[in-house]
Amino acid sequence: MKKWLNKIIPLGLAVGLFVGTLSGCSPQYKEYRDTFITVEGVEVFNTVFTVMAWEKSEADWKKHYAKIQELVLKYHKLFDYYNEYEGINNIKTINNKAGVEPVKVDPSIIDMIKQARSLYDVTGRETNIAMGAVTMIWHNVREHNMPSAGEEVPESEMIIPTQAELDEAGLHTDFDKVIIDEAASTVYLEDPKMKLDVGALAKGYATELVADELKAMGMENGLMSAGGNIKSIGAPKLKEKPDWGVAVTDPINPNSYLDIVFRLDADQSVVSSGDYERFFTYQGKRYHHLIDPKTWQPGEYFSQVTVITDDSGKADFLSTTFFLLPYEQGVTLAEELDVAVTWIFKDGTMKMNDKAKGMLK
Repeated sequence: MKKWLNKIIPLGLAVGLFVGTLSGCSPQYKEYRDTFITVEGVEVFNTVFTVMAWEKSEADWKKHYAKIQELVLKYHKLFDYYNEYEGINNIKTINNKAGVEPVKVDPSIIDMIKQARSLYDVTGRETNIAMGAVTMIWHNVREHNMPSAGEEVPESEMIIPTQAELDEAGLHTDFDKVIIDEAASTVYLEDPKMKLDVGALAKGYATELVADELKAMGMENGLMSAGGNIKSIGAPKLKEKPDWGVAVTDPINPNSYLDIVFRLDADQSVVSSGDYERFFTYQGKRYHHLIDPKTWQPGEYFSQVTVITDDSGKADFLSTTFFLLPYEQGVTLAEELDVAVTWIFKDGTMKMNDKAKGMLK
């Protein structure tokens, strides 16, 4: 389930920005674009953030870009489940206090857990942020087998968790034992062996919060890419370009894009989940980071799933969910939720529902 805090993800690995030329644009606006990986020395969400916008002045751009960095750092620290920070109670703090005592946290953590619980219930409980006991095993295995980005140790030195080890950890994933006290603003894990892993939601949830705050401070339009999470803020202010375009990465060849581009209106989000992110190969099998709660093993139905909705946190969560569901169940769920979904199977076959087809440029 973990989709961040592992390795740096190159921009556009999951989905890419596609904006085309700006010649002939409305004269009062000018394009600005910049990219960051770290803020104050912290690798925020261990991914690449790229922001572009059309602003009326450089001063507006600088103000908005600085605010985005400030907010991304804030939410990175709050949602981090591997590191603690002085003066902050975050997800790691909650995990450390499992079975010991409730932890007082920022309201955004409680709201994120509540959204995860709501989506967990309405989507068939396929994506579970209380699965940290299991995903942490896989994280440690990947860290051993992939000592650095793009490198793998010899198979003779690789480690693979036993099914018994995974099954035992799976006994400590009951979401009902995540106790929230909103009045006291606390979170408590009743099971001392339980851990939260918010990787299926945190980056998208943070992206949505950042977009909301930027709009509130007056940013009229922009497109933010947080690794594979794309979020539009407003619509372009160009007569020649009334909407945004987002290209989807080819999961078979992640250095290129598929020959499809989705049209985004204001305040929409595109998120992809794929088996080509953070994986190692052992005895011919690809071991990636999206773990199926039915088997505790990496999901095997697809190479990539892309979801388009109006909420980046929801899109993030659902991209994992649809990746882990059989196609037929996914089609039914997508219809129930009224979301656009594209599935790419391991042989390269692509299917998309009617809502996704309606968003093609």
